[in-house]
Amino acid sequence: MTFPHFLLALGIGAALLAFWFVVRFPDRGPANMRRALIHVGMAFAIGWFVPDVFSVVCTYGFRAAVTGIFVLVFPVLFYTFLSGAWFLKIATDMIGHYRH
Repeated sequence: MTFPHFLLALGIGAALLAFWFVVRFPDRGPANMRRALIHVGMAFAIGWFVPDVFSVVCTYGFRAAVTGIFVLVFPVLFYTFLSGAWFLKIATDMIGHYRH
C-alpha cells in the first residue's frame, strides 16, 4: 500500500466512522444550527493547525509519525466529518419542516 492510498483509506475510514456515529447516536449532536456551525468552525480551525503540528511530530522519526497519524490526524479528520454530518442533519431537518 502506497502512502497516498493509505491517506485515502484513512480519510474514508474517518468519514464512515463519523457518519456511523451520527446514525447510531442521533441525539448526541448539537441541538440547533448555531451550535452545528460552531462545531464546523472549530473543526476547520483545528484542521488548519494540524499539518504544522504533524510536521513537527514527523521530525522525531517514523514511529512518532505513525503515532501522530492515529493520535493527531485521524481524530481531527473524524471530528471534521462528524461536524459536517451534524450540520447536514440539522439542515435537512430544517428543510423537512417546510415540506408538505
